[in-house]
Formats: sequence, C-alpha cells, structure tokens
Amino acid sequence: MNAWRAARLSARHGTATALVAVVGMATMQVLAASSVCYASSKGELARVARTVIAPARSRPASDARVGIVQTLFHARIWSQGDHAFGVAHDYRAHQIDTGAAGPQTNGHLHRLSPRYRFSGERWDLSVSPMVATSSNVGRHPGEIHRALIDWHGSVAYRARLATHITGHAGACRDDRFGRGRVTPLLGVTWDAGGALRGTVGWPDSAFEWDVHPRWQLRAAVNPIGGRWAVYDDALASRTAFRYAGWRMRFSLGFRAAAHLVAVGVGRDSRRSFRFRLDDDGEFSSDFDDATALGVEWRWLRR
Repeated sequence: MNAWRAARLSARHGTATALVAVVGMATMQVLAASSVCYASSKGELARVARTVIAPARSRPASDARVGIVQTLFHARIWSQGDHAFGVAHDYRAHQIDTGAAGPQTNGHLHRLSPRYRFSGERWDLSVSPMVATSSNVGRHPGEIHRALIDWHGSVAYRARLATHITGHAGACRDDRFGRGRVTPLLGVTWDAGGALRGTVGWPDSAFEWDVHPRWQLRAAVNPIGGRWAVYDDALASRTAFRYAGWRMRFSLGFRAAAHLVAVGVGRDSRRSFRFRLDDDGEFSSDFDDATALGVEWRWLRR
C-alpha cells in the first residue's frame, strides 16, 4: 500500500474497498501542531519533527520579541483492525523578551498525550487526555494532578459525494486556537487515485502532488496555537500560557524504503500571546508574522 495516499478501509463483508479515509491533510505533518483533530496515516509507525520559528516583535511596535523551537514526537504503540493506540509529545522552547518584567514561566512547555483512535468505514473517533504544562512540573511529579489534564477528542462522519469526492463533517475539541474549545470539522476531499489530491476544509486544508514516485510537494494551512498550565520557579503560582496563530506551509518530501524525510518552510500569521509576568502583570499582544523552517523523519509500514 502506498503510504503517501489515504489509507483504504476494508469493508465489513467481502473484499470490497470502502470509502477512502479523509486523512490526506495529515499524511505529512511537517511543521504541524500536534492535535487529535486529524488522523495520521495508517501506515505511519513513528514521526519526529523539528521546527524553528524566527523571533518576531509584538504589534504595535514594541521591545517584546518571541521565538520558538518546537520538537514533535509521535509513535503508534498498538493497532488492530480499525483501532489504534499511540503517544505524542510536543515540546516548545520559547525565547521570550518582553523588554521589562519576564514571564513567570521558564518558556519550556510540554504537551504529553496518550491517544486512542477508531477509524471505521464511515466514522472516525479519537480520545486523548493531554497534560500541557511547563518543564519545572516534570521535576516534581507530585504536582501533576487532575487540574492539569485537558481532555481532547474528535468525531467525524464521512460520505461519498461523487466518484472521486468524499466529504466529512464532525466536531473536535482541542486548544489550537489558544484555549480549549469545540471546533466544527468540515471538508471535501478530492482524490482520483492519481498524482494530485487535496482537501479543502475547516480548520485544516492541504494539497499534495506526487511529482515522482519518491518525491512529493505539499501545501497546507492549519491553526498552530495551544494552551498550557504553567508554574513559576517556586511552583507556588499556576497561570495560563496561551498562543494562537495560523500557518501556511510548503514542504518537499523524499521516501526511501520505509523512511520518509521532508523539509518545509512556512509562514505563521495572525499570532498572539498571552501570559503572566513576574511582577504579576498580564502580557497580551498580537505579534508580527514569522517564518517557520522544519525538517521531519517518518517511519512507515512497508
């Protein structure tokens, strides 16, 4: 099976091929945020991605600057039929300079989430309890409690609209808009089985072109924010660190055997940060657009 394509789901009776799964938007996650709102390819066993977002100034013009280095890891631990279980870790190191008082957090933010997904003939379902917090909590495991767990999940229904067109509709709860919220999932995917395919939807859209059996070009748009429960150095104060933004990205991937390597460039826009300062003041500001450069390695089932 070609892992660049959406995985096909086997029919319950007989050998007929069911609808093509609407996962084209997720088959290459270079520069993407970690979310349960999309499914990785059924052929993907593990993924490691590194993204560097250039420092940018707040708006209107001020001395505040924020840069980000993100490392994303995802692995499938178990799968059987339509069921799969995995784990994801999203680490973001923020370089924050407000020009005055610093942030209460050290800027090293983690998101750890076990994930269950069911991908049936027409229904997709995912559930993920996520811990999103600052790195100093990891040195004190006793501070990890129920208040730090945020439940993410999604449900979507697929239907064939035409010979090569499939639609999907559903809902997802995650924090890619800077806070935990339920977001509608809507989209239309075109895939005629050739070199070109794409999904237009909300909040994720993507287009892919296989320019060669080993090479693929991809363009995508998706939200990239998040919300973390962060602590000060003394673990005495817990506040929220929020980031919102969108990314348009282009990537080039090369596959050899069971490995895929991709490089990409993106542009982050409509960005905003909100967090607590050391002097107990509140920092909240929009930021200039920023360039994001990324590289990714994926291990695929052959």
